[in-house]
Amino acid sequence: MLRRDLLRHGIAATAGLGLGGIPGRHSRAEEAPPGREEFVIATVVDRESGTPLQNGAQLAIDAVNASGGILGRKLRLRTEVTNLTRGNIRAAAIDVASRVVGEDDLIAVIGHHAVADALPAAITYLRRDAILITPGISTTALTMHGLKNLFAMLPDNAELSTQTARFVANLGNRRAMILRERGVEALEVSLAYRDAAAKLQITIADEASLPSVHHVRNVTPRLQALKIDHVVLICPLDWQIEIVRFITTLGLNVLCVLPTIENAVLVQKELTRALGATTSAPFRNRVLMPVLRDPRSPTPTQAEWERAYQERFRIPASDYAMQGTDAVGVIVEALRIVGRIGSPGQDAAGARKELVENMIRVMHGELAYRGVGGRMSFRRNGRMYTRMLGFASIRSPEERDTAYYLPGA
Repeated sequence: MLRRDLLRHGIAATAGLGLGGIPGRHSRAEEAPPGREEFVIATVVDRESGTPLQNGAQLAIDAVNASGGILGRKLRLRTEVTNLTRGNIRAAAIDVASRVVGEDDLIAVIGHHAVADALPAAITYLRRDAILITPGISTTALTMHGLKNLFAMLPDNAELSTQTARFVANLGNRRAMILRERGVEALEVSLAYRDAAAKLQITIADEASLPSVHHVRNVTPRLQALKIDHVVLICPLDWQIEIVRFITTLGLNVLCVLPTIENAVLVQKELTRALGATTSAPFRNRVLMPVLRDPRSPTPTQAEWERAYQERFRIPASDYAMQGTDAVGVIVEALRIVGRIGSPGQDAAGARKELVENMIRVMHGELAYRGVGGRMSFRRNGRMYTRMLGFASIRSPEERDTAYYLPGA
């Protein structure tokens, strides 16, 4: 699955800016001890996705600092750019995390885009008493190990599938075929979709697991024989595009459902390239996919955030940048609720350790933050459970023909 690419292709802080309600100085804030005047937040990113996430985090940090900081301290962003696509990812992730925790006043890290590097890094951060927030990973393998300092900003695969099935059912679709790649993660998404379908009276007429996208031809007779109204494609984006093209070639009139978060504009461009469609020849099959927001009709909070982002960085805002802003917002909200730095008489290291432990406690049970991307609260295992997804319905090569539905807006 393209978990490392969930948001990379895409594309607040204070009341004065109106950017998602990130709080500034709290009324019970303590003055920072002499010589220690910062909280450090780090971003760990790759070269492809790093700029939007870093910019989003920096925008939120600048707004908090402009309002006077939090708990008597300013925030500082430290960025580590990595390349973890080759070699021993685990060893490389630990090496990166070891460099990041060298910051004395580090309290949290935002980043790491795949389970293979996030998990070993999270253990390193845990030993150094720092929180890790992952902005683009949805697989439950991330949080099943019970690392108390690890928090995921996206709904997990089960929640993605449940919300997608619910929306598909609301459209009146009741018979499905599931086509998926082989692997634990794809099976996880499929089982969750099946569970939701059973409750929503959606019939799963058939399911096929494919060793490669080329084997989709082997299920041609089943596709043509079944009376289905939608096909659920649980596989990487390039597979999804190829299977949509194949279904179109067969002449099937079915909805193609892609139950993974991606950038709708990118998917539309890839579909146009694969199908050779033009404005005079729209797509034969509608494609439905979950999204984090409607880029053409933002909420008032999102509109203000986008304005501030473009004014600051001179480039359009993306979903990944929004994740960076909201991750900082979650951290600052946890600091606000904790309300103090350590206990009287503690040294700096002990005070920081107690602060982070209290932040983790708050994030597990008390935090209810409304950011640019919506409501955010975490379960005891670090999964986000309050975020409502939107959906994009792609039906032609024209961006203006893509319809966005946001049930939770």
